[in-house]
Amino acid sequence: PFDHIRLYNPTALRMMLERHGFDVVTLDTPGRLDVQILQRARDAGELDLGGNPALEFLLEDEEAGARFQSFLQRKLMSSHMRVVARRR
Repeated sequence: PFDHIRLYNPTALRMMLERHGFDVVTLDTPGRLDVQILQRARDAGELDLGGNPALEFLLEDEEAGARFQSFLQRKLMSSHMRVVARRR
C-alpha cells in the first residue's frame, strides 16, 4: 500500500515519542549502507550522477566513501536509524 512507509528524522521521532509518554534512552543513525546503496543504484543505471565530480569521487574512492559514511552517522543523517525508548 502507498501509505505503509513513514519517513522520520531523529528530531521528529524524538518529539513524537516524548509526546506519547516515552523517554528516549538513545537515538542514533548506525547505518553503514548509504554509500553502498548509492553505488548499487549507480551501477544498475538507476542513479544519474549528472557529472557531479564530488559525488563520483565519494562513490569511487573507498577511503572518501568511508569518511562520508562516518560524517552521515555523526550528523544523524544516515538512512538507517535506531531508537531505544522507555515508557514513563
